[in-house]
This record gives sequence, C-alpha cells and structure tokens, in this order.
Amino acid sequence: MTHVEWLQSFTQENRYEAAEAALTELRVSKKARTLLVPIIAEALLMHRRNDTRTVERSVPISAVLAGETSLDVRRSRLQQTVPLVSGGSLTGKRVRWGDMTVEQHRERIAFLNRHIKGVQRTIGEHEQAVAAIEAAGVSCLNDLEAAA
Repeated sequence: MTHVEWLQSFTQENRYEAAEAALTELRVSKKARTLLVPIIAEALLMHRRNDTRTVERSVPISAVLAGETSLDVRRSRLQQTVPLVSGGSLTGKRVRWGDMTVEQHRERIAFLNRHIKGVQRTIGEHEQAVAAIEAAGVSCLNDLEAAA
C-alpha cells in the first residue's frame, strides 16, 4: 500500500480525527502523537486539495453539459466530489458535483474568488520586490539595506 492509498483509507471528514485514527492504527505513543497529528492532518489537507483540483480539472463541466463526452465519463464527472462550503468556510464535508445546488455552487465560487484575490496580492508583492531589487541593482531584498 502506498502512502497515498493509506491516507485515502481514513475517510473521516475532520482531518484531525483522521490523523488521530491513522496514528492509532500505527500504535504511536502519546508523546509522538502530539507531534505527529498536525503533520498528518496537513498531509491529509494537501492530499484532499489535490484530489479536488484533479476533480475540477478532469473533465470540463462544459463538455459534460454539452454531451461532448461519453455517457460513462459524464456520469463519472457528476459523481466526483468537491469540498462543501457554507457561510464562506469549508465545512469538512464533500458534495458530488451532480448534487450541488445553485447556492452551493455560488458559495464555492465566492470561496475560490477569495483565494484568487489572496494569490493576486502575493503576486503583487513579488512584483514590487523585483522592481525594488532591479532599481537598486542588487541581487535580493536583503541586499537593499546594504546598498542604502
């Protein structure tokens, strides 16, 4: 069994509960458990995020709606799940594409838009750093003080 398959075997919605279950299966000591729960929970989060990205990119929903794919592919796409968002936050639950309501789609759109804005701010900060480094003729931001 690979580490990914092992992670997938813990299906608890709450990733910290899943991490606890994983460490219980491994018979990890209480001291080690304290250190490892956040690490395993983070690994579960990253794995689940990657699963979600894979689902959302696997078959464009436009192709499903237009009937441009085989019936099996369309059915499969609509059965795939994404994290459920409610009140602007992830609920820890997942919902199938085919079962999502208009409101659930709108909540997911708003959630993703907030993430886009954060990424755009970060891009802007990197662009400012590049401009400052190039303007000062130095190799990195740490060199700016030395150049001043």
